[in-house]
Amino acid sequence: MKTKTKHPVTGFTLQILAASLVLLINAMPAIADQDHAENRYIVSPDDNYRGLSYNVWMAEWFRWVYSLPTVHHPLFDTADCSTGQADDVWFIGGSFEGKRAVIRDCTVPHGTALFLSLANASWDNEACDEVNKNVIKKTNFTETELRARAQKDFIRGILDKKSRIIIDGQEVEGMPTNCNSTNPASCESPFRVKTPVFDYTSPALDSLLLGNGDCYIDPNHNGQPYTVTGAVGEGVHIMIKPLPIGKHTIQFGAFDSVTGLPRSRYNITVTEHGHEHERDHEHEHGKKGFD
Repeated sequence: MKTKTKHPVTGFTLQILAASLVLLINAMPAIADQDHAENRYIVSPDDNYRGLSYNVWMAEWFRWVYSLPTVHHPLFDTADCSTGQADDVWFIGGSFEGKRAVIRDCTVPHGTALFLSLANASWDNEACDEVNKNVIKKTNFTETELRARAQKDFIRGILDKKSRIIIDGQEVEGMPTNCNSTNPASCESPFRVKTPVFDYTSPALDSLLLGNGDCYIDPNHNGQPYTVTGAVGEGVHIMIKPLPIGKHTIQFGAFDSVTGLPRSRYNITVTEHGHEHERDHEHEHGKKGFD
């Protein structure tokens, strides 16, 4: 399925989904320097976290996003932020296709890292027949072709967006804050990565795959989840280290022209003992790695 996800100002652009977020690395300060207060909460994009690289965590982010029905999904504001999450790393982001700013309250257990998507895009070969819209007719793009399309959608999603991330009042360095269509290099960032090829599973009903058409209404015709193979993605993400117990603010995405602050925000409360959270989908990641 074609997916874009952009998480800037509001979140993610997902056609498939990933709010979305292009390719980068130019001359932006690396967030990884732990000596800088601005990035003290951020895992360097060059480092692994719990044994996985940023590239693999991004694939896990997409897997989580696709695993939930839109009627019970944190990024559609139809479920609590804990839905489908594992204990050690939770996934957060903006709104579908980045069409609106979001303000969310989220309570997380102490010791939980947060993987935030600023913007991204993903592609696979899922599609409906152009004539009979109720029939799945997959495309046959190669991995190289899929990656080119994901990159194009990512760039389209983030161009001319002045995106920032601010955690507890401190700017995260390395974001594409001055991205413009006349200078693609201005959209680069050390946090811009590509996923490995990955598979994901979507629910039979109310899935994000419906963005492709009605052929994805119970695609297996038996009420069982549907598995997609050979997906790829590209985007800008950050891994936020476990925050101290207490209240925190994560502002992200495109910023307001008047205040200069990002319009989307998570109000995070870190609790000492955590809380009972839903496990509608037992999402395995982290120590078990990417399969």
